[in-house]
Amino acid sequence: MSKKLTDSIKQEMHKVMRTKCDTSDFGVRDAITFFGCIPGVNTNVTDIKNKFHEQPPHVLKVIERCRKAEEAIQEDRDYKKQGPRKGQGIEHPLTHKEVLVRESMEKTAQVVQSDKAGVCHTLAQFAFVNLMKECTLNGRAFDDGDPSEIPSIRIVAHNPQSNGANARLRAAGTHNFIIVGFDDDYDLTYEQIEEEKENILIIDPWYFALGNEGSKWGHGIYTWDEYPKGFLHNLSCTYDNQKPFTQEDLEAARELSQTQRKESFKAIKMDWQSVKQVKTLEESLNTMKAKLANLEDEYMTLSDDSGDDWDLEDDDMSEHDKMEKMKSLNLEIASLKERINTTRTNMDNLTQNDEQEACTELQMS
Repeated sequence: MSKKLTDSIKQEMHKVMRTKCDTSDFGVRDAITFFGCIPGVNTNVTDIKNKFHEQPPHVLKVIERCRKAEEAIQEDRDYKKQGPRKGQGIEHPLTHKEVLVRESMEKTAQVVQSDKAGVCHTLAQFAFVNLMKECTLNGRAFDDGDPSEIPSIRIVAHNPQSNGANARLRAAGTHNFIIVGFDDDYDLTYEQIEEEKENILIIDPWYFALGNEGSKWGHGIYTWDEYPKGFLHNLSCTYDNQKPFTQEDLEAARELSQTQRKESFKAIKMDWQSVKQVKTLEESLNTMKAKLANLEDEYMTLSDDSGDDWDLEDDDMSEHDKMEKMKSLNLEIASLKERINTTRTNMDNLTQNDEQEACTELQMS
């Protein structure tokens, strides 16, 4: 259970955002994509691109920063090499969910500080890293303290594709920002966040860089009432300070994943071997059945005396030879039937073993 967001912690965070994370003069590379978030813009994106002279001065400033940031980052190899680019991080090898790795976030924060530019997810990581390093409780940085003694600080991602509420806030990709003080036991839903609105703060240095000051705190800190509600739907958590995910965790998870894949491949290989064995037994069984049918026909022919009614010539086989032949056929038929029964038993055993192994694997998983 994380600590509640107290007034003293709010003041501590405000100080860090004001002194360490001031993005008021940062470039925003995707500003035009989120045109509805720029204050004073009441037109469409085409007009913003083609009619700069009709826009308020602060909007021109944002767009100019966007252009400069784009030009700088195009040639910045370090930026191109920095961690996740999708906004939600890398894929967790065990859960197949995208997560952020702390070490990668720290590198991203350094690049953002150097470039004085970024997009929503890099700016969110920049703020998160600074909050954890610079905010203190009882003389210790959040990074060094017990997670249960500090508030929950989560980087969250809004997925616009399933939200048709506010068209002006929709864009091509996810939007990332920070929620502080939201209870770990609650689901990350719009309704639950609204219910907890008095106990949380929203931190979004990207939104601040676009010119949205906020009236109570400023410097990228917003209350529920100040923040766009369109961004508070369809949220998923990509990093939680209460459940930190480090490079060591990632490597351990990858190692476990590789082991699981090897075991899975081994099981699949064994399954194929069983299938091949069953198929071989089936082919052998069919061959034996065909041979059995021929032997039984031959036996019936020898034992049948109806040929005399057709006045056919007697064959060269004597009665003694015929009896010996029938005796030999009878033994061969009996032996073949025994082999057929044994083959059927082996096939049944293989099938049952596969089913038992499958049930065991399901129970273990």
